Parts: sequence; C-alpha cells; structure tokens
Amino acid sequence: MKIYSKYGLVFKGLRKQRGFNLTSFADLGISPAMLCKFENGKAMIKFDKLSLALNKMCVTLAEYENFLNNYELDIHEHLVKETIIAIIYKKYDKLVDMYNDAVELNEKVYSIALKAQYSRISKFELELVCDYFEEIKFWRYIDLYSLYLMIDHLKPRQISYILEGFFNQEDFTSISNSVVHNIRLAHVVSKAVLYLSCTGHKKLAQHFLNYIKSENFFHTMYTKTLLIFIEGCWNNKFADNEKGRAEIEHALEIFRTTSSPEIAAYYRNLYEKYESIKVME
Repeated sequence: MKIYSKYGLVFKGLRKQRGFNLTSFADLGISPAMLCKFENGKAMIKFDKLSLALNKMCVTLAEYENFLNNYELDIHEHLVKETIIAIIYKKYDKLVDMYNDAVELNEKVYSIALKAQYSRISKFELELVCDYFEEIKFWRYIDLYSLYLMIDHLKPRQISYILEGFFNQEDFTSISNSVVHNIRLAHVVSKAVLYLSCTGHKKLAQHFLNYIKSENFFHTMYTKTLLIFIEGCWNNKFADNEKGRAEIEHALEIFRTTSSPEIAAYYRNLYEKYESIKVME
C-alpha cells in the first residue's frame, strides 16, 4: 500500500458520508477515473484540486488532516506540548532530551530556544534566532512558541520590531484565522508585556498591552486571567501599586483554582525573575 493511500481512504469515507458520488467533482477537473485511483491508493490528486473537492463537501483542510492523523498531535505540536509541561512543572532535565529531538527534526531555532531554558547560548546562536524572527513570514505554531521562550533574551527594540510585524493588518488577519495560533500569540504578547513592564519600559509595555486588550484577540478564560495578571504587573510598576498587587494576586488565585497551583507558581516566579533584573538597554 502506498504512503498516500490513507488520503484516498479518508476522502472516500467523507465523500460517501456527505452523499457525493464519483462524478460529483468532474467540474473541478477530477474525473471519476482519477478519483477512483486516488481513493484506492493508486494515485495522488494535486493539492489545489483536493482542497477544492474538500471545500465542495464542506470539509476544512484542518478537519481532513485531523482525520488523517486520528486527531493525534503531529511531532512538532507534541514537542511543544511536552516543553510546556516540563517548564510549568520544573522538569528541566527533560529539556535536554527535547533539545536533541528538536535537533533531529532540524528545528534549529526551537532547539536554541530550548537550550536557553537550561544553559547559556552563544552570541552566534542568539543572532541566528533574532535573524529568523525578524525575517520570518509564515509563523508556524512551533515558531510562536520559540518566540515565547526567547522573549527575555531579546532586546526591547527587537521585541517591538517582531511584535509590530504581527499587527500588520494582513499578517494578523492570517494568524487570527486560527484560534490556536491566536491564543499562542496572546501568550507571546503577554509575556512580552510582563517582561517590558518589569524592566521599566513603560510606553512599550503599554503599547502592546493595548494590543492584547483589543477585540482582535480570541480570549479563553486562561488568557483573560493572564491579561488581568499582566495588567496588574503594569499597574504595580507604573500606576497604582496597591491596585496592581491586588490584580496580580487575584489572577494568581484564579490560576490556582481553575488551572493548577503549578501554573500560578510559574507566573509568580516569572514575575519575580523579571522584577529582579536591574539593568536593561
């Protein structure tokens, strides 16, 4: 059986379920003979035609991919998930293995971002990461998390340049079409606001805080709580110390009761870490 046979098998199941026959896609340039070969694993349909056929059946590419993968995370998404768990639960010894996995996957930037969590990275490695972030056009999920991990290794002007790129109307529209990417971007911007606030960059932190408070972001309960937390950090630093402290504690209590004590501890520790930084550019 050929490697792409599952593509045809899944398509066939969807076609029959949706009530389409072999001749239903002739107007798209897919003949019954071609479709039959595809469904039997003897040929592959060009991506553009496959996309049109799925659209005709009201099936998204994302749904089709989920069916192909049995709803399992791909290897890159799985690596990100394992990284998040390791960092939240302070299993830093596991990050070395994840670093090796990233190297094997040829994810150079992600491997450096992982290394930066448990060891010093070289000037060359940092420059490689910065160049990648500043030139990237298509942000994958693993790229967004790489940026999340590297925020506190970047200079404020670099953070500003990279984040402003997201809010270019065309670029942001593309990312906002994906709920998963939108939420991850909210995490990235939140961490940037926290870092910039704690290190004294008032206007820049306020600038990106305003972005994340806009209606363009899809906010889950988690990111809404995160927003309370970072706004509290900004207020504590620049506006109303008492109010800011109250907002910080309120957000941490929500994290403790609705997520886990480890997540609350993660954000408290991150805040205290950034607060301890005395010298910035």
